[in-house]
Amino acid sequence: MINIGDTVTILPKKHSVEIRGLDKTYFGALPDDIAFRLLKFIAAGNTYMACIKNIHKNQAAVFIREISRGKKLHHQATFSPTTYKEYTASVHKEIKKIISDETTDEESENQEESEE
Repeated sequence: MINIGDTVTILPKKHSVEIRGLDKTYFGALPDDIAFRLLKFIAAGNTYMACIKNIHKNQAAVFIREISRGKKLHHQATFSPTTYKEYTASVHKEIKKIISDETTDEESENQEESEE
């Protein structure tokens, strides 16, 4: 049985990256574009931790966190930073509205300060 928040293993293969449970149960593989990037960084010495984000009938989403960077790519982040708006995909609509209202209020305050 798998639950949200469970730690999973990232298993690099020759041309793909598998996600497996701690008991080696196969859960799936990462999309090719992400797998290719991760393989490059793992080969350079980066280490990662992953846990289950969301579970659907035939699909599981994972969070992948960079734990350490290898010397070769120590200056390069594995994943591009996302903006807060891109990250709020699973937030309830009412909460999204409150956040967007706060953001527009802050932007208007910043504009007023810059005009002065």
